[in-house]
Amino acid sequence: MKHAKITTKTYRDNSAKSINLPTLLIEHESAVNVLAQLHEYQVKYCNKSRSWHNKLVQAVGLLLDYMEVNHNNYTSPKDFFDIFTKAVYSGTINEEGYDPSGLYWIPKKVETANMLLSALNGLSDWMHKEYGAVQLNPWREATSYE
Repeated sequence: MKHAKITTKTYRDNSAKSINLPTLLIEHESAVNVLAQLHEYQVKYCNKSRSWHNKLVQAVGLLLDYMEVNHNNYTSPKDFFDIFTKAVYSGTINEEGYDPSGLYWIPKKVETANMLLSALNGLSDWMHKEYGAVQLNPWREATSYE
């Protein structure tokens, strides 16, 4: 699924006040749209910092990229998220400097990886509550500390 980071201007009522948020534009089945569930989640938490929104968008972008090149390598959302998590921490490049997936991710610092994965856990928990979606990390709801 191709995607691009954009800035949206969202009006929640008839006032002139808008919410400007970074989010993802996706191409799916020849249509280009804002990733609706991500944007809805961001609007709900619009008072979070710009940094929080940027990390969330980055994390979802990484997830979409990884899903695109590895869609045949997992049997369940939990299995996928476990494999994805390992790739975020350790990168996707092997010892010889090759990456068959074409992602060429370098390992992330533990602090950075934790922030990205925490953002995805929060989105996944929210989507489970709002839409009944399968949680990516179903063991338990992520805490604010995580």
